[in-house]
Formats: sequence, C-alpha cells, structure tokens
Amino acid sequence: MRKLILAGCALALTSVSYAATFAGVANGVYNTGVNNSSVVLSGGAVATQYTIVKLPAGCSGVQCDEDLDVAGIDLFGPASYVILDGYPVSGPVQPWLSNDSTSKWIGPRADQDPALVPTSSIYASQNDFYVYRMVFNLTALGLNPATANLQFRWASDNPSNQGIPPVPPVLNSHVRMCGVSSATDPECGSGSTIAGSNSAGFSAWTSTITVNSGFVGGLMALDFVVYNSVVPDGNFNPSGLRVEIISATADVDTGIPEPSTYALIGSALAGLALLRRRS
Repeated sequence: MRKLILAGCALALTSVSYAATFAGVANGVYNTGVNNSSVVLSGGAVATQYTIVKLPAGCSGVQCDEDLDVAGIDLFGPASYVILDGYPVSGPVQPWLSNDSTSKWIGPRADQDPALVPTSSIYASQNDFYVYRMVFNLTALGLNPATANLQFRWASDNPSNQGIPPVPPVLNSHVRMCGVSSATDPECGSGSTIAGSNSAGFSAWTSTITVNSGFVGGLMALDFVVYNSVVPDGNFNPSGLRVEIISATADVDTGIPEPSTYALIGSALAGLALLRRRS
C-alpha cells in the first residue's frame, strides 16, 4: 500500500502539458496582409511577416520595380506589399478572391494596375519562381516542436508555370518548410515540400493543408513557392499570394499540476499520514 501511495504522489507531481496556439503571436505564424495584432493592413502597406527571399532569375526592368518608396524606385524584395484596391482584387474585372477582414493579398508590387505596368505582366517566368517566406520559432514560444500541428489554406497567382501557350513540364506553385539559421537563408530545398500543398490558383482556396511533422526547434521557414506564368503581350498578368492560418498549436509544459492533480496529492498525503499513525 505504501508503495502504491508513493507512486500516486510521484504521478501527481509530474508536470502536465497543454496545447497552445502559435497563430497571430510574435514568433508565430500569420495570415497575409495583417499587422502583428492580426488586423488587416491598408493597400500599399509593407506585409512585414512575409519577405521575398527569391525572385525569378532574369527579373529586371519596370515590371520588377516597386515604386512606392518616395526616396526612389526599389527593386522587388525583400519587402512584400498589400495589393491596392482595384484590379485584380476588386472592381468590374476581378479575377482574384476578394480581400476580407481576415487576410489580404500580397505581392511583389502593391499597384498592379496594367496601365501602370507597360508590358504584359508583373515579371513572369516559365521556369523560375518567387519565394515568399514567413519565419516562426516554437522554441522561443516555449512550445514542443514534436507536438506541433499547423493547418492553413492558400491561393496564388499563378498555380503553376503553365501560361499561354502551355509549355511542359508542369511546375506547380507549392509550399516548403525547413529549419533555417536566419530569415535570409536561401529557400528551403525541394525535398522539404509539404505533401499535397499545390496551389489551386487565384480564384479558389486550397482545401485545408495539415502539417503535423517536420517541425524542429529554433527558427523555421514556411516558404511559398509561387510561379507567375508567361502570357502574350496585351494580356493582364498580375502576381500575388494569399494565406490564411486555420489553426496552429503545440504543447507547452507548464511545470504546474492541474487542479485535479492537487486532489490526488491531498489523498496521497492523507494516506501517508494514516500509515504513519498505524506504524
């Protein structure tokens, strides 16, 4: 009996874990187009949670400039921008999903009005891609990476490299995840691609994508690989990314017993006191 009671005390004093969110918090994950409090930003604002760590090879010229900086024209990246109202997110011609109070479209250029971009598109490539990166750190949040579970949905322009005319092979826009030493490390390798993460395009969300493995301690990158396919001159061809986090949780060890555990401790101590009297 004494051994049983002692075992109960040891069990009661064992720390317990519970799931905590890492969505919408510092060192966590965020929707596109929101500030650090998850409030949507105005068009033209810098989307600070997502940086462009890779441009398609050969990107140059007016299509590859972002001219919102009053100090002069900046090349695309590393900043990404909330797309301004109007084409392609609103208006009589609106190919993209509508912005809402939860998330907004971001892109390498805030103003994608074709009248302001004198060629057919925001820079496009048949063979290369943009990489939008969001970094997070479960260790900094006191969370256990082995217990992490992330669910999200996303949309992109374009869903693949296939333009007009289509030229094989098909290369799909997709998502990768890996550990990094800094936010500016090269993009995650193709071997870190999240299964089933191919984009469904710009007019529909993907189904919910669930990631429950591959998390590590320290800084991690969620890399959104986005193609902008080539179309003939005279066609509108914007480029952008939209992400919504559905849930993001991992266990945290509080080191504090649950209330029910206190009852078990009390019972165990009472039992020990009774045994002492009998002896």
